[in-house]
Amino acid sequence: MVHALRAETFELDELLASRKKGSITTLNDLWDAHFEEWSAAARKKPLTIKTDRSRYKSQVRGRIGKQLVQDINHKAATVFIHGLKRGNQGRTAGMLSGFFKFLLVQEVVTRNPFASIKVAPSRKIHRYFSEQELQMLLDGLRELERNGENPVPLTLVKCLLISGRRVGELLGLKWRNVNFRAKIIEIEDGKVGAQTHPVTDQFLNIVKCLQPPSAEADHFVFNGTTPNGSYTGLNKFKRRLDKEVPIEPWRLHDLRHNFASQLVNQGVDLYVVKELLGHKSYNSTQRYAHLGPSKLRQGLAIVEQQVSEAVVTGQLQDNH
Repeated sequence: MVHALRAETFELDELLASRKKGSITTLNDLWDAHFEEWSAAARKKPLTIKTDRSRYKSQVRGRIGKQLVQDINHKAATVFIHGLKRGNQGRTAGMLSGFFKFLLVQEVVTRNPFASIKVAPSRKIHRYFSEQELQMLLDGLRELERNGENPVPLTLVKCLLISGRRVGELLGLKWRNVNFRAKIIEIEDGKVGAQTHPVTDQFLNIVKCLQPPSAEADHFVFNGTTPNGSYTGLNKFKRRLDKEVPIEPWRLHDLRHNFASQLVNQGVDLYVVKELLGHKSYNSTQRYAHLGPSKLRQGLAIVEQQVSEAVVTGQLQDNH
């Protein structure tokens, strides 16, 4: 017992001494000091860096970020992660685990408290709009337009509806990325890297209305207070739009799911849907496979008719 007491006293003295030297820091201190270095080493894309900064600010900085790193063990990290909303647990844990893994290699820390934390699976609910809901959404946009709403977010939502693009892809779009002649847009730094996508005449005509005579190639299409910055008031605009549109809760990303569902229900091949959405993996597109039951029934009816006649006649029809 005496030896245990001496050991605890030694650890306490060592802890106090290290605090006096300033060697003990908070998680926020570590993040601020090493985030850029970690991002560069991991070759993170600008959009990912922006997302990581935003996630840390909203989920971590005001909570466990204030704690001393020495006080954050696996149990404390697990309690923190499990205290987040289900949809934020996995990505926040993954981000912090990756950060600490980098710090371990750099010998800044001696453990990774966020490694191997089991998180609740996120409930991915894909929201699709009925014709009535789409009409109400269009009516809401028109009402805001009549009330003098900023045309930038209005145009952005319209473009999301007819293009199926991700919100971040359009917000990062610059005039040099819009080819009116070839009818394509270039996504320089999207979720799956650089991509080129075809767009409709309607999309181009809507976007053209935002292009001032003084627009330069490096100016943002959906610009904010200055042409050199992208629009940042989308969340506030969404709340104003929600007041005009009395439908079930929805997200701007749901417009992308709705775009895909419309394609599938019109019989567009899933491979074409994959290319239009810019999915890296075909598995991502497979989630929409169940949306076209009428087309499946049509195909089944053709086979059924052919086989039924073959059973009677003993001869398959030659459709060539």
